[in-house]
Amino acid sequence: EAGLLVGIISCTSKNGTDEFNQRVANAKLKWLKKHIGSVEFDEIHIISYYMDKYAVADCSHAILFDDEQRHRDAWTGIAYDEKHIFDVLNSIIGE
Repeated sequence: EAGLLVGIISCTSKNGTDEFNQRVANAKLKWLKKHIGSVEFDEIHIISYYMDKYAVADCSHAILFDDEQRHRDAWTGIAYDEKHIFDVLNSIIGE
């Protein structure tokens, strides 16, 4: 309604094997479906822990919410600590 795109960019385990990281990715997708299945995501990327999140974002003016400072520092746009997600989103959609 507000013309927003919603995406997820999440990382696998820092030291996991390829097999373990695939299980992590599957578990994250399952969690999203179970806990916020009503949200229709425009993009979902589960990437290597060592990959920069900005490299996979489909939207050049995306806002990042992340618990790791290194991801926020590397982001090419606006980035917030994930603790501020509801305040920021409410201010964007005008609630």
